[in-house]
This record gives sequence, structure tokens and C-alpha cells, in this order.
Amino acid sequence: MFKVDPIDRQTIDSWPIAESGLPTRVVNGTREAGILSVGELRRKSDEELFRLRTIGRVSLRDIHNFFNLCQQIESGQLIFITIQQLFDLFLDKEEMTVLIGRCGLQRDDANASRNFMTLQEIGNTMHLTRERIRQVENTALAKLQSRLADVCLQPFYLYLRHFIHSRDQTVDYSEAYDLSGQAWLSDYNPCPVMLLLADLAPDKLTAYNRFFSILPRKTIETLERTAISVLKQESRSMSLDHIASRVASVAPDIPDISLRKAVRVILDYYPQSAPTMDNRYFLYPNGAHDFLTETMQSLSGPTGYRAITNAFNARLKPEGRKGAGYILKLLNEHPACARIDRGQYALQQAADATNSGPGDPAVPAP
Repeated sequence: MFKVDPIDRQTIDSWPIAESGLPTRVVNGTREAGILSVGELRRKSDEELFRLRTIGRVSLRDIHNFFNLCQQIESGQLIFITIQQLFDLFLDKEEMTVLIGRCGLQRDDANASRNFMTLQEIGNTMHLTRERIRQVENTALAKLQSRLADVCLQPFYLYLRHFIHSRDQTVDYSEAYDLSGQAWLSDYNPCPVMLLLADLAPDKLTAYNRFFSILPRKTIETLERTAISVLKQESRSMSLDHIASRVASVAPDIPDISLRKAVRVILDYYPQSAPTMDNRYFLYPNGAHDFLTETMQSLSGPTGYRAITNAFNARLKPEGRKGAGYILKLLNEHPACARIDRGQYALQQAADATNSGPGDPAVPAP
């Protein structure tokens, strides 16, 4: 169960109506009448509200429902079993359909994106224009960012923050996917749910590249900037422990195990970073040649570039692997590599020995 922490009436009454979560029709009607806060609205009778130009029976019902929900929050009686219950409270069917498509809430892999389906694709299925889908999406997000929705979402944020904290303050998508199947998710994929919640309240949950953290975004950016600076100073791979020790000075308040986890995940998904299977890292622009040499040394004799590509990638995590075209370009640029035959490469020393022939001694390196 996800119990909403009680909030006192004074706090609720201080909310601006425009941010409260009341429907647009109510917001516009009360603004015209100079009623700007929830407290001011609460003091108006039904008869007074009926006299407002845009307030009819439907709007009055919405106002009553709003205050009934606020009463449940004040008394600490508001409980959610699933996140679908919360969505149903704030979104209509059309808004929910658009949000499911855009966020990919029902996708079945350990991934997340903000545009799983394009506006046009959703529009085609719903027989609506792309512009209309965009408007519906914006309306849905605005509703979920209202003061009332934010209060209702608090127990879900607390649950996810506790989960992430138990995993050393940072989790990548594969770890977040471990939540799959939990009843509160209503059969939704946990990765896009977490991405949606992070976008709604980035101060409560940080989404960065392909991971989530309870560390603030500025802290993540500082760690990333420092770790990349460390790697730029070297043209070789460096161990995670060494990088973490160099980065520790910019984040003295983060426990060592959490710092190491954050640096690992940051570098696993940094675009130009190459993470190795044994937890070393290098940057492709300045460290690929050294790693290619290391890979070539593990091979015996001249080898085809596709086999070299396989050997190169086998030593890397999936996030950092490259295609055969990139490796071929790297081989042709690398001063220590020589082309022996069509598509066949070896390190220069081995190439010299091969080219010298069986009857001629290899020319010793100067």
C-alpha cells in the first residue's frame, strides 16, 4: 500500500488554483472572478460559484471532488494500491492512452524513452492529428505535475528512492527492471514509469543517460566531468578503483561504495567511453589504439579484421562495443598495426617477422 502523508489544511489552502490540479475551466473561471488560492475557493458557496461565467454543474462537481480528495489527505486516509489508481484519478482515457504510447509504459524490455511512439503514430491509431496528440500529452503531464498530484505521488517516490538507496544510490535500467511484476506497477514496465516520474519531479529522482539515481543531477554531472577529465589525461585504460579514487575529492560526502557505483554507471553509458569486462575504462578518441594493441597481442599471427573486431568487443561490455567498420578504420590508422593481406592484420613486429619469409632473418627493430 502507498499511503499519502497527511498535509494540513493551511498548506492546501495556500496553493494557487492555477497549480492545484483543478480543471482548466475552473482555473479560468475563478481567475476572472479574482479567486486565486484554494483557500479563497473553499470559502465560496455553491451559489456564488454558479454565478461565475464558466462554472456549471460539471465544474462544481469537480470542485467538490477536489475538496473531498483534499479531506482524505488532511486526515491521512488516502491510500493507493497501484499506480494505475493514481493515473485514473488525474487522467482521462484519452490522456492515459497517449501517455502509455509516448512513454512506452507497456514495453517489454529493460529500456525507457520519452518518445517510444511518435505523435504521428499515436495519432494514426486514435484517428487524431499529431498536434492534438501533442496537446493531450502536455495536458496529461501538467495534471501529473499539479500540487495535488505531487502530494499523491510522494509515497511512490519514497518507495523508489528506498529501492535505489538499497542499490548504492544508483541503478541502471537493467537493475530497475528487477521491479517488473510487482503489483503496484499495474503491469507497466518499471523503467519508463521511473523515467516519467523523474521527468515530473527531477528533484526527487534523477534520470541520466540510462540510469536513475537519488544523487542530484548536478552531483552526477560533476562526477561525470571529473571522471572524463581523468580519462582524457591518459591514452590507456584505467581501473574503476583508480578513477573513483581520483574523483572522490569532488564528492566527499558520498560513501565510497556509492561513489564507485555512480562512477561505474556514468562511464558505462558515457557516449565516448569504453567499459571493459574487467572494469577498466578508456575514451575512444585517445585510448582506442592502446586497447587495440592489447587485443592484437592476445591473438596469434595475422588475423582478419572481423575476427579482430570480435576479439575487441568480447573484452568490452555491450554498451561500448563497436562495429567492424570502426575497427577496420582503427587498424588502418594505428601505426603499430600492419596490413598483411586483404583484410588480414598483425602488429608491426609480427608483420615484419611474417614478411621476412622462412629463409630470411627478421630485421631487428632499431
